[in-house]
Amino acid sequence: MKTIPNTRVVFNRHNTASRTNTAAVYIEVSYQGKRNFYNTGIKVKINQFRNSRICNCGHQKEYNERIDTIRNSIDDYINAKLENNEVFTLDDLKEYMENNGCASQSVRIAAATCMLG
Repeated sequence: MKTIPNTRVVFNRHNTASRTNTAAVYIEVSYQGKRNFYNTGIKVKINQFRNSRICNCGHQKEYNERIDTIRNSIDDYINAKLENNEVFTLDDLKEYMENNGCASQSVRIAAATCMLG
């Protein structure tokens, strides 16, 4: 039986977020007991993230679209590999993300931060 890679949105993975401190939002890809994290470039406070979505924030629509775009890019890559009966590896996904600008772009861009007044 083939194992299928799983994706999910992860917030506050280093337990640093609070009502005053922000933490990054990542897309986690787990496969065969290993995990890769892709930074979305978005940082929010603990009360601005619920159910894998940004909320209570003036830029929540744009931030959620950015998260969806990155996650969909990963899911599309995984689905294409599975449909073509190709071997999937986390290293190949990492290379794909770097070449398509999804992961490297979020590192180069100043982290988007949503502050409540």
